[in-house]
Amino acid sequence: MWKRYLIVLLAFVIASGAAYEYYWYQREHSSLSDHAQVRMTVSNLGDVLQQVPLIAPPDIVAFAMNKYYALYVRPDLLAQWEADPLHAPGRLTSSPWPDRIDTTSATKNKDGTYTVDATIVELANGAQGPQTADTIHARFTLSKGPDGWQITHYEKL
Repeated sequence: MWKRYLIVLLAFVIASGAAYEYYWYQREHSSLSDHAQVRMTVSNLGDVLQQVPLIAPPDIVAFAMNKYYALYVRPDLLAQWEADPLHAPGRLTSSPWPDRIDTTSATKNKDGTYTVDATIVELANGAQGPQTADTIHARFTLSKGPDGWQITHYEKL
């Protein structure tokens, strides 16, 4: 009988901990300004760029894009990228590889969307370890939907 109480108590503690974490996560992210959220969305996309092999077979590209990009990119743009991966950001070769996206500016547009100018930083192995090999200037457009801020347009500059 005491085992049942212990299991119930343990379940309560786990559920309380999860609820507490969710509350603080929501509080932290909802307190960020729209400006900060759009910059963070673009930056977070940069953290997963190297996970998407753009020259892989189409089914692998589609799987990787859905797995890594779906949180940051609107479904219609994601579908365009899956159909034509060479116009999407991601990994084209084994070296250099995209390491991150550094945002340089974020501007609110009259229609409520944001335009974010950024630099995709690519690294390659050098004598001293990974070094910046190339930078790609890019522009992202983001709009806010039910899933938060997501990228609706991307272009290399």
